[in-house]
Amino acid sequence: MYQLGIRVIKDMGLNEAQFNFGYHLKPHMKRLHLHVISNDFDSPSLKRRHHWTIFNSEIFRSHEAVLKELMQYGKIVERSDAYIQSLREGPLKCNVCVFQTDHLYAMKKHITMHLLYR
Repeated sequence: MYQLGIRVIKDMGLNEAQFNFGYHLKPHMKRLHLHVISNDFDSPSLKRRHHWTIFNSEIFRSHEAVLKELMQYGKIVERSDAYIQSLREGPLKCNVCVFQTDHLYAMKKHITMHLLYR
């Protein structure tokens, strides 16, 4: 899945550094699936706090982190529902700097600052 994601990005003439590759802890879908998501997070589709936290907290595990955990433990260690809930309810953390907020509107406004300097 990861290699296919890389190939599609390159075939589209894009840089893989613009994307995050990973998996959700406690996914809603039962099938194993890899997310390939733009790392600018400036999208009108990002409408709810949940959308931010599932890609910008430990709920979203990078492809590399998952491989490392599999090599170390032979499996993905299950995190408790309480832990996942605490990540969902915790502060929204910027994926570029140390900024944190409790409000999605403030985060969306904040990340536009990073887009100016790319």
